[in-house]
Amino acid sequence: MKKKAETPHTPKDKRYNKTKIKLSVISAVYSFLLLAILAFSGISHLAYDIAKSIVGIPNEYLVFLVFVAIAAVLFAILTLPLDFYISYTVEHRFLLSNQTLLSWIGDYIKSSLLSAVIGLIISFVFYFFLRFSDNYWWIYFGFFMFVIIV
Repeated sequence: MKKKAETPHTPKDKRYNKTKIKLSVISAVYSFLLLAILAFSGISHLAYDIAKSIVGIPNEYLVFLVFVAIAAVLFAILTLPLDFYISYTVEHRFLLSNQTLLSWIGDYIKSSLLSAVIGLIISFVFYFFLRFSDNYWWIYFGFFMFVIIV
C-alpha cells in the first residue's frame, strides 16, 4: 500500500495554526467567564425580571424561554467582536477567505438564528426534565443530549 505524500508545513501554516489555537482557547475562557458572570451576578436576576415583565402572564415555561433568549442575545452581542476577529479578520489576514463583510454578516445572522432555534429547544427540554424528574433529571437530559449529538 502506497503512503500518501505529505506536504511540508510552511511557517505561514504554523503561524495560522498557532493563532487559531490561541484564539480558540481565548474564546473558550471568555465564554466561560461570561457564563459565570451571568450565573453569579445580578444580571441573571435582572434578565429574569425582564422576561417576566415581557411575558406578563404566570407561565413558567414561557418566562424561561424568554429568559434564555435574552441571555443568548446578550451573549451573542458580547462575543460578536471576538467571533468577527476569529472568523473574518484572521481568515483574511492569512488569505484564506475572499468573503465580503456583507456576506459574513449574513452568514453570522443565519448561524445565530439556527443556533437560537436549536438552543431554545434544548433549553426547553432541559427545563422540562429539571421540573418533572426530581433527582434524575440529569440522567434523562444526558440521554437526550446523547441521542441528539450522536
